Amino acid sequence: MRSATDHNLSNNALQYGPFANVLALGDFERFVYVLSVLEGYTDRECSVLLNSSLQEIEQTRSRALQHMAEVDSEGTLRQK
Repeated sequence: MRSATDHNLSNNALQYGPFANVLALGDFERFVYVLSVLEGYTDRECSVLLNSSLQEIEQTRSRALQHMAEVDSEGTLRQK
């Protein structure tokens, strides 16, 4: 069984670790980003898996990439 300290350390690692940017995405954007960018699925495969149009996948991936570019590694918005 994990202690409360272990749980807090785990939450901090997710909140401030290398996955903070991905976790900051909305649910659908996160699915599209992980499948298409990190896992290398094609747009057509993502479309079938997520029951969405190709256009929706393309637009969502674009938004996710834009978000990732605007957020630094600590999960805070970069100054423009």
